[in-house]
Amino acid sequence: MILSKYLISWTCSLFVITLSIWANTPSSSIKVGMAAPFTGPSAYLGQSLLRGIEPAIDRINASGGIHGRELELIYRDDQYHPERTLRVALDLIQQDAVDVLFSFVGTPTVHKITPLLLKYDMPLYFPFTGADFLRKPPFDRYIFNYRASYFDETRALVHHFVTQGKTKIAVYYQLDTYGQTGLSGVRKALATHKLLPYRILNYRRGKLYSDNFDSEAALFLKDPPDAILCISTYSAAAGLIKAIRSYSDIPIGIISFVDSEAVRILLTRESSDMFENIVASRVVAPELMSVDDFSYYQSVMGPDFDEVAFEGYLNTLALADFLSRRFEPDLNGSHDGLMDLQSLKRVFLFRDNALNQWEPL
Repeated sequence: MILSKYLISWTCSLFVITLSIWANTPSSSIKVGMAAPFTGPSAYLGQSLLRGIEPAIDRINASGGIHGRELELIYRDDQYHPERTLRVALDLIQQDAVDVLFSFVGTPTVHKITPLLLKYDMPLYFPFTGADFLRKPPFDRYIFNYRASYFDETRALVHHFVTQGKTKIAVYYQLDTYGQTGLSGVRKALATHKLLPYRILNYRRGKLYSDNFDSEAALFLKDPPDAILCISTYSAAAGLIKAIRSYSDIPIGIISFVDSEAVRILLTRESSDMFENIVASRVVAPELMSVDDFSYYQSVMGPDFDEVAFEGYLNTLALADFLSRRFEPDLNGSHDGLMDLQSLKRVFLFRDNALNQWEPL
């Protein structure tokens, strides 16, 4: 089994969850069900995750799989629409008979399927969301998180800007559970500095980069803040930055769900002047982490680094490691001895540089 040194923290859980899937007669493969946006305004996220997941699965299977059983990935497009995610998840459970769910994308989408997790006693591993409420009872019994929370990320960004003397911090957020969770994180982080959000604007999910952001830019730049935090998709963040950069170089912060690389690509296609004075929080950073498998990852993926693809790759290694323990015959299908995924709350800050690339702060 090929494992990353990123899998560093283990603990004994105080509870045991018996899942029916572990008691079933082993099949020729372990079916892993994934729902993500492969089309639509957030397609880059799903496509990037898949680019990282597939080579990891290939390598795991080439190394013998999970106790001789190959991982079989079954993925479906939910277009980042919660109602579609619900239908897709039900199909994965009922029609495809997956053993586990994995790497679903988004807070409102994951929140929508939580009743299914409880009803079908189905675990969801490593969703691409940092929503704090999905890490608490009763969801923490079925949803296993690997990444830092949005509270961790917004705290890091707020701390960075405040220590730079930028105390008038505005927020641009998506009007749903994702954006509201991020906004709550910003409020909490600002409160530790005895501050409040300077200005708050929102938009409805589905906004495209090609849409007009002039009205939002005008509202932000009327009596402008010291910095703006985006709790958004990459298309909405890049669209807002493009509109603002026509008038101002005000600092703008983005969290990991925004996808800093997608933002960089969109903005630099327009002009190098668009991609400036941006700070991004990331939950993975190979140059700042100890990852013994990174050379293989680079040999497969090439020199251009994509943080979302790399997170998908690491998540798949973590999934294989976790399942190898869960499918041990002598464990009798229990979830005792769980990995302490909640303790892996690392946040890395990056900024744009003169070469139109990201570099660590």
